[in-house]
Amino acid sequence: VHRFSAMVRAERLADAVAEYHGPFLYGFALAQAPVFATWVERTGAELAFEYAIALERLAREAEERGNHADAVRWWRKLVGQDPLNGRLTVGLMQALAAAGDRAGAIEQASIYEVLIEEELELPPDRAAVAFAERLRAGWDPRNAEVDLLPRDSSGFSRTTAPLGTMQA
Repeated sequence: VHRFSAMVRAERLADAVAEYHGPFLYGFALAQAPVFATWVERTGAELAFEYAIALERLAREAEERGNHADAVRWWRKLVGQDPLNGRLTVGLMQALAAAGDRAGAIEQASIYEVLIEEELELPPDRAAVAFAERLRAGWDPRNAEVDLLPRDSSGFSRTTAPLGTMQA
């Protein structure tokens, strides 16, 4: 935990991500220690959040450099941590499409839609569905001059704004 946190503070994000090994103290419990359980839960949530922020920053930095393979790799890890998150799914779909894997982006949308319907019994994120529909219709984002996803006041797509930049 200390190494992970130090690497995040030092902006060594790829090293920090490699140091993260899953949920904090997963499976460990002390009988009749509710304060300990609360501490473990809170610490685990904080670490998972830092991990997600690091992954998203790595993905966006890779996109900015035009390194589509790395962007896809980071987005996959991020979606793997939170597969029901439509915003993250759209980020992965966009990275896949930018890398020339339109079929993979469409497949990711289908996986997301099934997971959402099975796990939450809710309709999938509208932005994920809309992006998938454009891809299914033959749209190639590599040739597009305009990003068709709505933007918030920070300039980010509402569905892909980095963690920590979205207003409550």
